[in-house]
Formats: sequence, structure tokens, C-alpha cells
Amino acid sequence: MFQSWLDLLFFHWQVPVGTIQQTLPDGLRVHTYEGRAFLSIVAFTMRGLRPRSLPAVGRISNFLELNLRTYVVDEQGRPGVWFYSLDADSWISVEIARRFFHLPYEHARLAKRRSGDALGYHSHARRDPDPEGLQYRVDGIPDQGMAPASPESLAHFWVERYRLFAYDSRRKRLWSGAISHKPYDVVQVEPRQVDARLMQINGFAQPASDLEAVYYSPGVHVSAYRFQRS
Repeated sequence: MFQSWLDLLFFHWQVPVGTIQQTLPDGLRVHTYEGRAFLSIVAFTMRGLRPRSLPAVGRISNFLELNLRTYVVDEQGRPGVWFYSLDADSWISVEIARRFFHLPYEHARLAKRRSGDALGYHSHARRDPDPEGLQYRVDGIPDQGMAPASPESLAHFWVERYRLFAYDSRRKRLWSGAISHKPYDVVQVEPRQVDARLMQINGFAQPASDLEAVYYSPGVHVSAYRFQRS
């Protein structure tokens, strides 16, 4: 599959390792950075999702997404991402992802606004009891000067992930899928409105720690490969 992830915002909070570990399926353990574990909210724009040999098709291929994720390692030592929720404003893409890839996609109404050096996303999912939904807004996005994160940095740990995991609860099977893309060009930006309530919607307590550094990336072109038993 080919896709482009554009206008990404990365928000991160430190969470106790044990809090995350108890939510993971067998076969995965928390991946830590200097002993620290994290939950992250990522908002972005999906464009051109399709098999490589086929054209993009309207709302199936182009939509907005908001996800809650953490960082894990499987029994083979492969690092990747574990998702608690993936909210998207394409009903048919949500149904395909849930049925065939065992990913916890949910349908939501999402909106995006880009103005000058500011970028914002708004989301309201069906399961969210608050009619105001969730707001994420940053500013200070420069016109130039973005670069890949240093390989040993915390920013690199957060953003450079090339495998995702999913769990088929009916068959009790863990699956993984590899992805490839050039390293993200990133820049630290100023958060103006950030709603951590997405964690509570997914069963976590409000984070006790402050929001960590927030990053923006203009995006990458991505190749995603067939899911395999992990």
C-alpha cells in the first residue's frame, strides 16, 4: 500500500511503565527511553491511500486522522507502535481497517485548519460524551529549517517508527506490519490548545506529567507492507 502522511502534529506525555504494560497483549512489552514510557497523540492528514497499482479514490483514500499510541517491542526485539485508538473521518476506510487489519479505528468528525504558521485539528468521535470534541492547535511552524531528528534523541524515539502491531482478539493472534519512508523532517512548535482527554476516552487517567515537547512535520510518503503473524 502507498500513502502520504501530511501536516503531522506529535504530542507526548510520560506515563508509568506499568500503567502501559498492563494494557498490552501477550507478545509485546513497553519500549522505554532512558527508563521512561510515553503515550502520544498524533494528528495528521492522510492522502492517496491505495494499493500501488491502483489510483486513489475519494474519501477512501483521503481523510483526517487522530490517534492515541504508545511504543513497544515484540518478542523478536522489533520496535514499533501500538494503537489504542485511530479516529478517522472516512467511514468506509474505518470499516476496512477494523475488519481486515484488526486496528482499533473509529469513525469521527474531523476538521483541519492551516493559517500562516498555525495548524489545528478538531475531532469528535461517536464515543466521546463531550459535544465540544477535542482540539489540537499549535503555532510557530517555520517556512524552512526542518531536519530529521538526531538518531539518539528522544524526538527520534518518538517519531521514527517503522512497524505497527495489531491484535486479533477473536483468534488471539498478534500481527505486525512493516512500513518504510524517509526520515521525518521535524521542528519543535508551540502548543496552544491540546486536549489530553483522548487518554481518558481510552481508559487512562489524566496524565500526571506535563506535556513534553511538541513536534510538527510536513510529512512523508509511506509504503506499507502485508501484515504477518508476529
